[in-house]
Amino acid sequence: MPPALEKLTPSEVELLHTNFNKYHPILTCPQCHRAGHIKNNGLTRSEPKMPTFRCSQCDQYINHMQIQERIQATTPTMLGAVPNPVFLPTHATSYQSSNQQPADILQTVLQQIADHSKRLDDHDQQVNAQLSAQLNTQQEPLSSFGSQIDFDQLDSQAPKPISATSTNNNSRLPSTNPWTNSTYINNTIKQTTTKKYNLKRQARKEQAAIRFFQPPSANQGFQYLYFNTKTRMPIGQVRHHLCSININNGRILDIYYPEKNILALLIHNDFTDELKSQLGQHGITPKTSYDPTSPDILHDKKYQDMTTQDRTDIAFRLHVERMERAVRNIRYPVSLTVAHAFLEHGWISKETIAELAPNNKNKNSSIGSLFEDDDSMQDRESDNDL
Repeated sequence: MPPALEKLTPSEVELLHTNFNKYHPILTCPQCHRAGHIKNNGLTRSEPKMPTFRCSQCDQYINHMQIQERIQATTPTMLGAVPNPVFLPTHATSYQSSNQQPADILQTVLQQIADHSKRLDDHDQQVNAQLSAQLNTQQEPLSSFGSQIDFDQLDSQAPKPISATSTNNNSRLPSTNPWTNSTYINNTIKQTTTKKYNLKRQARKEQAAIRFFQPPSANQGFQYLYFNTKTRMPIGQVRHHLCSININNGRILDIYYPEKNILALLIHNDFTDELKSQLGQHGITPKTSYDPTSPDILHDKKYQDMTTQDRTDIAFRLHVERMERAVRNIRYPVSLTVAHAFLEHGWISKETIAELAPNNKNKNSSIGSLFEDDDSMQDRESDNDL
């Protein structure tokens, strides 16, 4: 049967806690012999309540006498010059068996406590000085190594792909590399794209404003250019494809399909050479001879049994209807200029031009439409296949 544990007085318990807090980083567990893992575990249930301790590594419970013995045995070995911790005398001390008076005993104990406290403070200062010197010595090579790293070059390099295994192993570690953050990457791409778009949009607005203050061109008029297409798609997608190859949609006044696999673009005569040059860089050339009023564009079976003259009349009538819809979809006052050009070709009537002229209020409010860019152009629905 193990011997009964010695009970400590309240003052002895307080002093034990003081010494434990000072030396617990070097105290070793009697079970796993690892230092720095002994924690205060509260008080025992029995009376009088004594402090108890526990090792966080092996979960071994340690009583107050074991802690007191380990402090007395460990501190001289680990700290060298550190004196043994001071403990108040137990019930079987030599002071009780001596002839000293209680006042003399208390004075002696207080003097010993003061001497030990002074030596402990001096030793703490020496240890702190040694640790500071060692830390400064270790920081010198680290600082010289850090000065050799080109952080700007590291930031400019794209991040390397991270394997699934390394991602799982480091999932709990916070990443300081911004290029591993999907939100940061998306925001960076969005800001860059928005900046480029704003610059491009501003340049086109400036070009439109400059054209407004120039004298009338000697090459007045408008014309349709016709192109072969593989398939038929909505007008909005057509404008998107034109923008993808750096075509200014603001200069494309109208888009429609005169027949299957044929696309018509209405432009000003001054923009003809520039558009052909831009499209020619991608191997796209317009059809040189194409007549939108030809009866050959009528592919509906209901027109097959008609005479050539009737088919010609129907094709011309359908073309006139398209031109009337086109000028109504073009913004004012450009629509009025286009309408007069169509009138010269006999494609629309004077009554249609009269319908295009708005009142004075609409005229004043539509002047700003001269400077619209690509994104302000409204997509127009194309005609049904003939």
